[in-house]
Amino acid sequence: MRLVVLAVGLALCAAVGARAAEVYVARGGSDRNPGTLAKPFATLERARDAVRALKASGMPAGGATVWIRGGEYRLTDTFQLGRDDSIFGTTL
Repeated sequence: MRLVVLAVGLALCAAVGARAAEVYVARGGSDRNPGTLAKPFATLERARDAVRALKASGMPAGGATVWIRGGEYRLTDTFQLGRDDSIFGTTL
């Protein structure tokens, strides 16, 4: 039993140690911003493109998280995610 608890504990520590890249989107943001909490992007499209760039340059071990701040986001076109946006290489 102790060995199982130790193995689970080590697995959790490894998972916690893998940091995810974080990208932020907020209504008051700008797509010229770096996408940080202090300077978020304005659109989902810009966040998607930033994650695509991260993936192309070597995604962090923890992947990427896109945080969408509260508010209403009006879209002028359909927001699309495709094969390039999946970590599994399949269409979402």
